[in-house]
Amino acid sequence: MYEDQDPWPLKCPECGEEFTKEIGWLKAHTEVRCPGVLNPLGPIPCPVTIRYRAEQFCLEVAEAKARGIDPFRHLWTRKQRP
Repeated sequence: MYEDQDPWPLKCPECGEEFTKEIGWLKAHTEVRCPGVLNPLGPIPCPVTIRYRAEQFCLEVAEAKARGIDPFRHLWTRKQRP
């Protein structure tokens, strides 16, 4: 569940889009672009790039693994669009 090929959940602070990236990819980079759309009526891509420190991310993964924390526990709570 915490290997490089496993997904890690992310949530955009701007549009609320919930998405995943592979842990290995996140370890190798320091920012990820939100794949969300701001306006469902007209496809306006979300302009947010989430920046993070790779060292801090690695610590979060290690802590989640050591404590048996499910990284998805706080995500995927958004109501489904009709």
